[in-house]
Amino acid sequence: MAYANLTPADFKARFYRGFTYIADWVSTNTYNTGDLIYYPTTNKIYQAKNNNTISIPTTITDRVVVDGDNYIIDADIVNAYTQADNNFNQALPITNLREVYLLLTAHYLVIAIDLNGLNAIGSGGLTSGTNVGDVSESFVIPEWQQNPVYSFYTRSKYGSLYLDQVQPHLAGNIGVVAGGTTP
Repeated sequence: MAYANLTPADFKARFYRGFTYIADWVSTNTYNTGDLIYYPTTNKIYQAKNNNTISIPTTITDRVVVDGDNYIIDADIVNAYTQADNNFNQALPITNLREVYLLLTAHYLVIAIDLNGLNAIGSGGLTSGTNVGDVSESFVIPEWQQNPVYSFYTRSKYGSLYLDQVQPHLAGNIGVVAGGTTP
């Protein structure tokens, strides 16, 4: 991992808006009516039906299974870190590589959510127009992003922000030096 010291908590602190996070169940915690938790054993999200619930999440008298499609769990963030790792260039001369890496991670998280048929905050690329009557939305990709490599990043707003940060560093610099040749 490019940033092995980054945790899901780091991602949540950076992107405290835009995603709905849910915590894993902790056996020593007490949960109250309405509290939601993710139980890795069953890969499901449960909601407490009573106050002071301490039983395992599968106890049907204390909890009910809820649709978990709208929630981000720590494993989703770790998977997005792995995908970002596969495509992140640590050699870019950018002053804040951590921020750029987190933007790329958020992009992969949005792509994963969209692949599951859900609507993620930050998806949809670059909007150039919207309508309300008969619902319409238009997208425009700037000319410099109309490249097979760049176009993948325009699928989310986080990817576009990532591209905005790295693009100036993707083109080589050219310098002219006066000189001549000897015979």
